[in-house]
Amino acid sequence: MKKSIILCLLLSHCSVAVQAQAQGPRPRRWPLVVSVFSEAWALPSTQLVKNPIHPGLSVGTSYPLRETTQSTLSLNGTLGYFYHKNIQNNLHLLATLGYQHRVVGGLYAGTALGLGYSHSIYPIQVYQLEGGEYQKATDWGKPALAPSFELNLGYTFLRHSPNPVTVFTRYQLLVEWPYAPENTFPALPHTLFHVGAKFYPFN
Repeated sequence: MKKSIILCLLLSHCSVAVQAQAQGPRPRRWPLVVSVFSEAWALPSTQLVKNPIHPGLSVGTSYPLRETTQSTLSLNGTLGYFYHKNIQNNLHLLATLGYQHRVVGGLYAGTALGLGYSHSIYPIQVYQLEGGEYQKATDWGKPALAPSFELNLGYTFLRHSPNPVTVFTRYQLLVEWPYAPENTFPALPHTLFHVGAKFYPFN
């Protein structure tokens, strides 16, 4: 009887081990990170949202480089756009290295440092002086480097499930450099206040 019980336990253990090996480690998935934000020409301050509101949209994803129960180090990529009335349409592509630390439960705080490309185009017709008269000019936009710095605060729901959902706020400093060095305006700082969500639609 004892031999039969031991034999059954061994067979059961082998079966579980074989199934685990067949499944293998779960592949890392790519989340979708979406946010809407308000942009302003400004340096960081305690006023998170400045009037008037200049709307923007950001879409991105992230790849975890190191994960523990308390923290995550990730490489993130985002594509963003904002409209600053009568001044510029801006499209920027950023790569950031981000760190998040779980405070308690699903609450986390984080920061990120990045670099990317910014391209600004005037939203109104541009003119240039030719032969003493102003003529319509083609605006190809202004390319620039875009260093950035972020502070993040978020909460993850269903964090033990296969499909957690995170809602977050992000306060971001984005700098266009060079901007107009010929006018003693070498860099243009933007502050962006985001509200967004991170989820996994591509299972």
